[in-house]
Amino acid sequence: MLSSFANEAIILGVRAENIGVATDRSSGDVPATVLVVEPMGSSVLLTVDVDGQAVKVQAPPTFRTSPHETIWLTFSPNTMRFYDGATSMALEAK
Repeated sequence: MLSSFANEAIILGVRAENIGVATDRSSGDVPATVLVVEPMGSSVLLTVDVDGQAVKVQAPPTFRTSPHETIWLTFSPNTMRFYDGATSMALEAK
């Protein structure tokens, strides 16, 4: 799908509730450093740093972590959206 954009900037869009979180690493997980932990009752809203980019993640209410800890993120391909980095227009599957 994205092969025609191989040499161009692409923006990844994914909702906070569609990002999986874990304290233990699995194959393909993305490391993130916890910046802020906000217990919300029905969930825990995390602000994490992924390679210099702040990302919001909605974790289950039982998820425990603290600022400065490393957690691991997972992304389901069917919940990802891609955008052209120059125009911010959505990229459609071809």
